[in-house]
Amino acid sequence: MEIYSILQSIVILLIPLVIIVWFFGSFLFLFIRKKRKKGLIISISSFVIFVMLICIIFFLEEPIYRQKGFSTDDEMIIAKSYGIEDSKTWSSTNYIDLINQYNDKKHLIEKAEEERRLAEEKAEEERRLAEEKAKEEKIKDELIKKNKKDNLIEKLTIGSKEAVDKGIDKQIVVRAFFKDIFDKEEASLALDILYNQFKENVAFNGTRYNPTMFFIYIYPTEDHFNSGGMLWVSMMQKTRSMNKPEKSFKDIFFTPEDESIKFGLTLQDRKKIFKIAYSAEEIAREKSESKHSIAPGMNSDEIMKLVDKEIDFFRTLYSKYKSDIALKYDLSLEDLESIIYEGARLYWPKNL
Repeated sequence: MEIYSILQSIVILLIPLVIIVWFFGSFLFLFIRKKRKKGLIISISSFVIFVMLICIIFFLEEPIYRQKGFSTDDEMIIAKSYGIEDSKTWSSTNYIDLINQYNDKKHLIEKAEEERRLAEEKAEEERRLAEEKAKEEKIKDELIKKNKKDNLIEKLTIGSKEAVDKGIDKQIVVRAFFKDIFDKEEASLALDILYNQFKENVAFNGTRYNPTMFFIYIYPTEDHFNSGGMLWVSMMQKTRSMNKPEKSFKDIFFTPEDESIKFGLTLQDRKKIFKIAYSAEEIAREKSESKHSIAPGMNSDEIMKLVDKEIDFFRTLYSKYKSDIALKYDLSLEDLESIIYEGARLYWPKNL
């Protein structure tokens, strides 16, 4: 039952009751002397209540759907949905079918709303699960990275560290090598570890500074480190003019080595011969330089002739050494040159 009908019923029931009380109060006031005061109070109170009830009847707004002649509010809403504004036109139509169509349409709308709500709940649940999974993966990745970092520190050895005070610039050069097999990610992570270790509070001639120039070299093996030069696998550099450190890698070290037999020699045999040939080259160069040292007082022409003789001597001696090596290992000079080229191209360690 609607609120309007409820109020209307209450008012209708109260009005006769108030009138009876009013008459009773008036009777006491007029005819019973001892209870005149009580009768007056009852009479005035009941009269006030009567006036209030009358006001309620006059000022209580009748629902719009009743004003327009419809039996229920839903009926008026359905009629409006079909463009019908008054009950007379509504009554002249086949409104039962219209109500059924409206209810069917309303059911479809409610069904679509329910499906949308369920879809949103499902999407929200999937989003929540995805966030939880992402958090779990992040924690797992951090643990893996931490374990990998700890393991990497164990197989990384710092071979040398050089801090050079250049006045305005404080330069640090760090060289390290791996004691075990590694991949490119580890070669990159090793640079980060060493950079973070030496980027602050480094001693330069007894005084500690934050370096302004970095050069960090990671070598694949101790042999490569001892050979020096450009045999590093990854390196990082940062100068005063650079906003952040830059990394470089030699991808040749991440390519599987050719284990095939060449010239009747295994990979290890070829690496050994490469080291012998490099050592022979160094010996030939040292002998050539010691035999043709520049004497005080030489003019430019004499120096140039001496340099030419030094070069010729080096070439002759080194050729002899290479012939001896080829003969010892039953190789042609062409085969030996191929091994030397292979070693230089693949950055084989040089020191014996």
